Amino acid sequence: MGLGAARRLRSTGQRPGPAAPGRPALEVRRGRRAQARQLGRPATPRRDGHPDHPHGTPPRLTGARRGRPGPVRDHRADVLAVSTSGMLVRRSVHDDLGGFDPAFLDHGADLDFGWRAQLAGHRVIVVPAAVVRDASASLDGARPGGPTPRELERRGRRAARQVTLARCSPFAAPFLAIWMALSAVLASLTLLVAKRPRQAWRELTDVTALMHPFATLGARWRGRRTKRLRRDHLGTLFVAPAVAARTTVDHIQDAITPERARARREAAATTETGPVADDSESLDHLPASLPRRVVTHPGFLAVVAVLVATVAAWRDTIRAGALSPTNAGVAGGELRPVTTDSSGLWHAFRDAWHGAGLGTGAESGPHLAVLSALTWLAERVPGVAESRSSAGVTIAWLLFLTPVLAAWSTYLAARVVTSSRVARALAALAWGTAGVAATGLAQGRVGVAVVHVLLPFVLAGFCLAARRDGTFTATFATALATAVLGAFAPPLLALAALAALLLLVLGPGLRRARALVLLVVPAALLGPWTARFVEDPRLLLSGPGLVATSSDRTTWGVLTHVLGGTSATTWVAWLAAPLVVLGVVGLATRGRTRAESVGLVVGAVLAVLGLAVALGSEHVVLGSAETGVGRSAPAHLWAGLGVQLWWAGLLVGVLAGSRPVLASLGRPGRRWGFVAAVCAAALAVGPVLAAATVWGVQGIGRTLSVGQATLPAIATEQGGGPLGNRLLLLRPSDDVVDFVLAGQEPGELLRDLDRAPDADDAALVDAVANIVGGRGADSLDSKALARLGIGFVQVRATADSGLARRLDSSQGLSRLGSSERGILWKVQPLPAAGAGAEAGTAPSRARLVDADGAVLQVVPTVGPHAAVDTTLPAGTGARFVVLAEPTEWSRQAVVTFDGAQLQPVAGAAQPTYAVPPTAGTLEVDLAAAQPWWRLGQAVLLAFVVFMAVPFGNRRSRRRS
Repeated sequence: MGLGAARRLRSTGQRPGPAAPGRPALEVRRGRRAQARQLGRPATPRRDGHPDHPHGTPPRLTGARRGRPGPVRDHRADVLAVSTSGMLVRRSVHDDLGGFDPAFLDHGADLDFGWRAQLAGHRVIVVPAAVVRDASASLDGARPGGPTPRELERRGRRAARQVTLARCSPFAAPFLAIWMALSAVLASLTLLVAKRPRQAWRELTDVTALMHPFATLGARWRGRRTKRLRRDHLGTLFVAPAVAARTTVDHIQDAITPERARARREAAATTETGPVADDSESLDHLPASLPRRVVTHPGFLAVVAVLVATVAAWRDTIRAGALSPTNAGVAGGELRPVTTDSSGLWHAFRDAWHGAGLGTGAESGPHLAVLSALTWLAERVPGVAESRSSAGVTIAWLLFLTPVLAAWSTYLAARVVTSSRVARALAALAWGTAGVAATGLAQGRVGVAVVHVLLPFVLAGFCLAARRDGTFTATFATALATAVLGAFAPPLLALAALAALLLLVLGPGLRRARALVLLVVPAALLGPWTARFVEDPRLLLSGPGLVATSSDRTTWGVLTHVLGGTSATTWVAWLAAPLVVLGVVGLATRGRTRAESVGLVVGAVLAVLGLAVALGSEHVVLGSAETGVGRSAPAHLWAGLGVQLWWAGLLVGVLAGSRPVLASLGRPGRRWGFVAAVCAAALAVGPVLAAATVWGVQGIGRTLSVGQATLPAIATEQGGGPLGNRLLLLRPSDDVVDFVLAGQEPGELLRDLDRAPDADDAALVDAVANIVGGRGADSLDSKALARLGIGFVQVRATADSGLARRLDSSQGLSRLGSSERGILWKVQPLPAAGAGAEAGTAPSRARLVDADGAVLQVVPTVGPHAAVDTTLPAGTGARFVVLAEPTEWSRQAVVTFDGAQLQPVAGAAQPTYAVPPTAGTLEVDLAAAQPWWRLGQAVLLAFVVFMAVPFGNRRSRRRS
């Protein structure tokens, strides 16, 4: 029988279809031709090679639309079922089957009716060439007042599963139901991992098809009387498993394969040249090879130009071995010498008690975690992990690659402003070789390096979040970049929070949700560190390596900031003047659309705000910062951070103003417009290239030098070994003798505002004062140094100085020698308790003593700040573990013996714990600061990274 567009009985409640007796079935949308399709997964149209229709040649159909050419012969095919829209059914067949099953009147009636017709021995035929017009439906299939096409698809999927359960073998139905449930859950989980939440929800809602078992059983019972064929006779109408698997693989490949760039449309030829021989065809329009496209790409050329200028500027530092893994990186300016690895940086961030010297319990900056992660990645490179300071080498490479990475990020981020590759390449070259970046890198400001690389990405991410077509993938990536940016530059974190708050208040629809992500996620990722800003708002206006103690408030200093620099005004700074003028003109132009106008206003606000910060930061004193040995000076925010914002806003204007210039360059027929465009292009490109060349020739200066080890080799060996002792560095000046206590724990990497120490260092001050003669001039005993775990004393003085002679005469100090870093003395260990005791060869960080305080044995340490994990032998009498740490340390440390936590002895000068006389395992652990916060940060970071990484191509993400 022919199933085509048949009228439906009024008793079924269905809308009557087009009346065309004998016509085949098809599904049509208004004004468009559509190929017939069946609903549901089991019903896939398939040609099976049946002979011609027994009732003769099918009729020819004329086109239903105006302009359709002549009669077309129909190509019929047997299928499992067809849509009820445009279905023709013989009255006898309809009566034989009992009409549509009442269980599937709303959805699934077509699939169920066709399936029952096949089982009853009838044929279902589709003619794809026929066209039917449905005037009530729109182009996407939606009807006024009806459900959306997406909702219709969802209901049809559930109905198809119910029909399958009703018409499959009764023995296979339970297993098929279990498979449907498991496959829906697994598919939804897979789609969630692939970040397709809407598709995952659609898959999960398919389980609701199993929630109507009585309706399914009733449909199965009603269809039993018309079944005349076995179900396996319909095997040719179903898709084979192998074909279905190949189709699934094709869909996955289509979703994850990167999209190819659209080929540029070539201008159509206006004159037909006529037929020519194949060997005479012109080869001028053949696509360029991949190497040629790469080397001629403007973005690639801009990055290479910045790389060449960077190598030239760093030539002296590279020759000195600053980038070699055998050295310790660079130091100087704002950057302190770094002699640690990724583990040391991680402990400095994680541990509740951390820092150099006696340590501190204050919340450590999250920039340490970022540098620890970068160092860990660098240690995967052969040779870096064996370096004396893998962290120092990583920071050196970060400073070196900053201009290149900044140029690359600018070229990619500028895509939100213009699609012109030439304009973006110019912006990348200008940003990568900006004078403010060169000055910041020459002064060792690591925060400036991070800001210069990430600021273009963050600005572009905020622009995308404010657009209608923005995605949550880009939003979460922007939130992650904002958090890293705020870890090094807290003022920019405050600015980003303000921008997100404005978008939350003013933005419509999903833009508010994206704004909420940008507002909450960065602060949550930084964790309790942001609470410091509430306690002390001054910290929000500073940052590691972002303070300055000198300023230039003259007219020339102001002009330097306007020209995009921070140092003294020279003729080199004037090279940026044309770009400043072009940027201001570009910001003053009128956008072609409302969104473009808003973008120009935002760029202008960013530029004005940055210039205001650069000019006003020097007038706001935040505190004091170290300027030398025992000296400090009033400190303020470094003006270069505002200059970076000013320069970024100007480049937005340059990119926006490049459009008319490039358009005029493409129309040389307009004489004066072409001449003006050439002049503007020359003013933009020439000074930028000249500034990059001058920077490469002049170099980065002599502020940065190859980092030297902060400890002598023997002190480094003992400080990082089981003894874990420290070195006392004395730095005498004309007025005072300054001292620094150094050990295996890393200190401050970058200069920051001075802050009061958390630990009580009275014992250390008294010991140093006694040994140098400031207090108790007749006391020359070094036992107080040994009790503090100090194994060595180093003095930066001449051998005949008074301080050196005093140390030579001190009891318990032995001179080891002198070097260019100073004179080194060894401190003798504390005396042992008796003949059987082991006092060790040098003072230690942890020791086991008797009731009189005499040393029974040295307790080996395994980490910073007296971390211990060792087995103590059995002893006799009372014994105690003494740790050479301040008393505040005991509030953060967890000391256990065979799993039982020990409590510190009250009134002891140092952390002291009574240990049972039995043998057991002693553990000293510095627990993570606020462990629940750390766990929450880790979980949130994993989620944000997952959301920020795109999966599949853009086309598949849009469909999800």
